[in-house]
Amino acid sequence: MSDTIEGGRRLIDAAARIEENMLTLEARVKIAEHAALADRAEDIDGFLGAIEAELDGWDVYLERLQVTIATRAGERRERAESAIGELRRHRNRFGAGVLEISAATPESWRDIREALQAVREELESRAAEFEATFADGRTG
Repeated sequence: MSDTIEGGRRLIDAAARIEENMLTLEARVKIAEHAALADRAEDIDGFLGAIEAELDGWDVYLERLQVTIATRAGERRERAESAIGELRRHRNRFGAGVLEISAATPESWRDIREALQAVREELESRAAEFEATFADGRTG
């Protein structure tokens, strides 16, 4: 009987992890969609609209990570929370670059956009590192 209960708990835990992974993946897909729209934007208004939606996507993604990590205990949780804090700092750098673009002239926004691309790539790289380290159950 207790093996049946334990098996049921494992199935419930597995289903919860799958749901968490799907929600995280969905958030990353939204980020990628908005990033692609921003990359294809022909004018500053279209770019800012897409990039603001991308920033919102990063906020959702980081909240998903925070919720997932909150269920863990010990050293792993502390390292993950520290890594999420680092991701938030990179997200904020990205957001600061967006503010710079919103104050730019129509002639200069494309140059700032180029610099912002490097900040975005760093954020994406850090997120991928986080996922590789923490999402698969390793301690990192």
